[in-house]
Amino acid sequence: MLLNQQQLRRWIGASVGSLVLFGLSVSDNETIAPSQAQVSNNSVMDLSKVNTILEEETNNLERVNPSQWKFQVEGQSMVVIADENHDRIRIVAPITQMQETSSEQVINMLVANYHTSLDARYAVNQQGMVTSVFLHPLSSLQEEDFRSALNQVAQLAITFGTDYSSGELNFDTYRQENRELPEEDLSI
Repeated sequence: MLLNQQQLRRWIGASVGSLVLFGLSVSDNETIAPSQAQVSNNSVMDLSKVNTILEEETNNLERVNPSQWKFQVEGQSMVVIADENHDRIRIVAPITQMQETSSEQVINMLVANYHTSLDARYAVNQQGMVTSVFLHPLSSLQEEDFRSALNQVAQLAITFGTDYSSGELNFDTYRQENRELPEEDLSI
């Protein structure tokens, strides 16, 4: 779907003379695709590059089909699901059934999603499985970010019930010992 400037204005509620979106100046006659990224062809992630990186970074790799892989990172079972047609990739690690989690664990997951999970997140799938997950457009995903995401998803699953951390940089502003909720004023 291509949008011209007038359609973009309606979509975002803007009424500016010229619209600058992701560094692109768009005139009334020009159109852009919303998912179009400024990425050079040699850095575009595709299924072949995903497979190569997974071969280098994981253990027990099994390519289930051309766009889905099962593997382990640091003993943690994981899957990658990619879709070139929709330009999406998802890294998922199962953790436990939601019905088996305590209210304290649920709160800790939500707090971790804000403070200690970086690019990975805790989530619950349609089958009620608590997972750690990373979602991203496929084509604009950079190799080093994909490698980092694999580690973050694994670490978030591994540290469930303890640190609730992706193992990398975190914005932990609450006390680790008590897991108290931060007393930040988030009003807007």
